[in-house]
Amino acid sequence: MAALRMFRCAASLFTAIIFWELMFRTFFYLLVTIFLLTIVRSVVGMIMRGFSDLVSPGQQRAGTGSGQQPPPAAGGSAGGELKRDPVCGTYVPASTAFQKTVGGQVLHFCSVDCRDRYKASA
Repeated sequence: MAALRMFRCAASLFTAIIFWELMFRTFFYLLVTIFLLTIVRSVVGMIMRGFSDLVSPGQQRAGTGSGQQPPPAAGGSAGGELKRDPVCGTYVPASTAFQKTVGGQVLHFCSVDCRDRYKASA
């Protein structure tokens, strides 16, 4: 009877050891896979940048080398003072806003639609 109990104890210990060995092995394989994927991603990125430079060699990527800032996009921020549209509440640059003078006061609108809605309500 004691031998059977000892055998069961050894069997459960052996099962626990196998379980933890599999857990550590799986964790190790996961770490190795993540590491290899990171390396492959970096290599693919370098290759893609190389092809990009071959296709358009005259263009400088932002944030590399010369320290110059790229020119602003054509549809980007116009800068200047922001004015609030009285219809929808959107803030628009005064330089690009649609304007309407009402009672000597210049109102700024984000679109022709907002300007026309203001005209209709007044």
